[in-house]
Amino acid sequence: MLFSDEETAKLMGELYECAWEMVRPVPRVEIDFGDGRKLTRTLQGNVATCLCTPDGRTLDIIPGVCGAEEYRRRLRAGAALAESAKSARGRLERLVADYHRELAKGVSAERIAELRNYVDRTKSGVEGRIKEALAASLEAAMPARRIPDAGKRMAEEPLKDALKDDTKYNVEVRMPKVHALLAEKPLAKPSELKVGLFRDILGYDIEDPYLGLAPVVLGGEGGRHD
Repeated sequence: MLFSDEETAKLMGELYECAWEMVRPVPRVEIDFGDGRKLTRTLQGNVATCLCTPDGRTLDIIPGVCGAEEYRRRLRAGAALAESAKSARGRLERLVADYHRELAKGVSAERIAELRNYVDRTKSGVEGRIKEALAASLEAAMPARRIPDAGKRMAEEPLKDALKDDTKYNVEVRMPKVHALLAEKPLAKPSELKVGLFRDILGYDIEDPYLGLAPVVLGGEGGRHD
């Protein structure tokens, strides 16, 4: 796991005062086998790292999961921005907006559109996550049971390849969106950004109690279900 990487954890402690906030309860899926046995599995959520000023205003955001090397690079870039902010005084908001506006130019709209077809393996969709979680859980609970080939391939897919793909997607698709967001809303508090961040950049509407799964489990049209 990224945050258990010794070098990354050390750098986080050196550069930042770290805190964790859960933005919504962790979703769980349960199978009742009918004979007293139940299998419960959490569905992986998503994560965003907000790099903030001492008074809690957002300087930069690292969206989703990425490799340790890229994550440390982003931590150092955020620390460098924070250092520049110390001398900005009344110009801090403009400094942050200009910083992100310049970086938002880094990837063309055509390249973003091209990478939309690239598999985002951290969050390829809630339905896909359920299938992955169940396949892995069933294999652990009943080792002798043959899992259908598609599910088995998902369960056995090398994690390092998935992380490499996630890092590429985050850098080339999500980060330009983060820069555009912070160029428009420099120094906003994380609480002011989180709904749009998760919905528009990480692909999860955290205000939807069914995380987009309602049409699958309840039927009917897409959208929120109260």
